[in-house]
Amino acid sequence: SLPDYVRSLVKAHLADGHLKIDELAEIADMSTRSLQRKLNESGSSYLQIVEKTRFELACTHLDNPSMKIKDVAAALGYANSQHFARYFRRHFGISPRQYRSQKQ
Repeated sequence: SLPDYVRSLVKAHLADGHLKIDELAEIADMSTRSLQRKLNESGSSYLQIVEKTRFELACTHLDNPSMKIKDVAAALGYANSQHFARYFRRHFGISPRQYRSQKQ
């Protein structure tokens, strides 16, 4: 499905930084508007897919105790661990360290 395809591209490019929707549309060989429309028809949006993918990968990486939080942040395309911690806290209500402590 298109959302799964978009998710796979987002995962592949997260560490390089945020893949812009127009870049993704070009990879998918369609216009940005067509991509947005088709995602909307499937009940999703590009931003929702990016956020959900980052959220899932953050949890997966944090479940690995040998991966440092700064490395998790870098793998998800954040400039630094503080920016990642703010994002994580906004979505989870706790810091990445607290999440990791609760999982152990």
